[in-house]
Amino acid sequence: MSYFRCFLLCNCLLFLLSACGYQRPDGKWIPLDASGINFSGVELGNEAIDPNYKATCEEARDEIKSQLINQLPAKIAPLVLNTTENLVDKSATVASLRLRITHCEIEVDQIGGSFTYYLTLSLKVDVTQNNENLLSYIMDTYEQLLINNPGPEFEFVFTEPVERTLMLFNGKQLWLPDSSPSR
Repeated sequence: MSYFRCFLLCNCLLFLLSACGYQRPDGKWIPLDASGINFSGVELGNEAIDPNYKATCEEARDEIKSQLINQLPAKIAPLVLNTTENLVDKSATVASLRLRITHCEIEVDQIGGSFTYYLTLSLKVDVTQNNENLLSYIMDTYEQLLINNPGPEFEFVFTEPVERTLMLFNGKQLWLPDSSPSR
C-alpha cells in the first residue's frame, strides 16, 4: 500500500510541475479596455483533422472549450465572460476571443501491448475589439500518452493549449506576444 501512495504522490507532483512549466512568449501587457469578453468556442475545420483520429480532434475542440469556459472567468475578472449561451451585443466595450485549431495530428508507436500516442495541436488565438485586432497568436502544443488501449479517445487532457491561452489574460490586461500585431 505504501508503494501505491508513493506512486500517486510522485504522479501528482509531476502533473503539478508540468502544469506550471508553460511560459509566456516574449511580449508585454497591454490594457484591455472592455467590460467583457465574448467566447463562442473553439473552431475546428475538416482540413485540420487527422482523418485516422477524427474523434480525438473533436474531443480536443470540445474539451478545450469546456476548460476555458470554466477557467477564464477567474483570469479575466472583473471582466465578464459571455459564451454562446448568453452572448451579449458586439459593442465597442466587449472584446471577442476566437480560438481555432489549425492542425490536429496524432502519431503512434506500439511496443508489445503498450501504445505511445503523440498529439500535435496547432491553435490560433485572436482577440478583437471594435473591429480592431488586438492579438493574433499562433501556438503549437504537444502531448504524449502511454496506454495499453489501441485507441487514444478520451485519454488526452489538453492542458497545454488551455494553460497557454489562460496565460494571455490577467484581469483587464492582455498579453501581447512580440509576434502579434502591435497596437
